[in-house]
Amino acid sequence: QIQIKRVVRRVTINKGSSSAGVNREKDISVDDRLRLPVTSDG
Repeated sequence: QIQIKRVVRRVTINKGSSSAGVNREKDISVDDRLRLPVTSDG
């Protein structure tokens, strides 16, 4: 779980600051999706 989050963050940083706002939105959506299944399983 932690590894996946780290990878997503690195990808957003590599993309650039021009689309930082869009990248942040994508990160939030991905994190929420990962948390939903994780919480249900746990």
